[in-house]
Amino acid sequence: MPTTQIRGRVAHLPGPWGASVPVRGLGVKVYDIDAGDPDDLIWQGTTDSNGEFAGQSGDWQDRIRIPRPFPLPPVVAPNPTDVLLFRLEVSDGSTTIPYTPFLNNSSVPVIWPLPPAPSVRVNGEACGSPVEIKQKVIARTQQRSGITIELSGPVAAYLWAIRLRGSELKQALEAARPDLAGFINPWGADDVAALIVAIAILSFAVGVSAFVVCVGVAIIIMVAKNYRFDDISFEGNPATGTAKITIRSSPT
Repeated sequence: MPTTQIRGRVAHLPGPWGASVPVRGLGVKVYDIDAGDPDDLIWQGTTDSNGEFAGQSGDWQDRIRIPRPFPLPPVVAPNPTDVLLFRLEVSDGSTTIPYTPFLNNSSVPVIWPLPPAPSVRVNGEACGSPVEIKQKVIARTQQRSGITIELSGPVAAYLWAIRLRGSELKQALEAARPDLAGFINPWGADDVAALIVAIAILSFAVGVSAFVVCVGVAIIIMVAKNYRFDDISFEGNPATGTAKITIRSSPT
């Protein structure tokens, strides 16, 4: 019974979030392609937290009947023309994507053609849609409570480029938008204020996601409600899919 070790890795489509961000929790099926016969399912499993899958396959080789002189019965033996060639199916439960042929145990990952799921939390509560960001921020401004916005995944990756600090970014923003110059200084520390303005401006750039736009809208709402921005921190690395930005604010 010939078997083989199955091994591979699935990564998201390259983008601002990184070139090889793993996809976890995907269903994986591996088939042996058979010319003229139905393909055989020889292994199935799920990608782990690193986007990897691995395991021992089932018997992949087809059998043929070899006739013998009467009265001897035919012999069932492995088909020597059956060559091992893999076909892969990857599914998230709603979308199934085939990959033919699949290069088993390759250092090149299988590309899942979707970006990572965006993640925005307001005071620790996940926002399931862009509209929820605005709703949660409005609710907390009405209560005059502190607001912490945590961004990760593609949302943080889009905004990662604004990591410049201090007067350099402040001057660049004032040059780009002179009409906003009067709004920057009252917000507290120059570096934090400039970053907040940068997020708000970038949120309306062409091609960014709805989550990014709604983060910018939420920041504008907080400014209108006289919130100050106490701190903004950057953690991780967008190249590895671990980018995280945290914005902390409080009412004045």
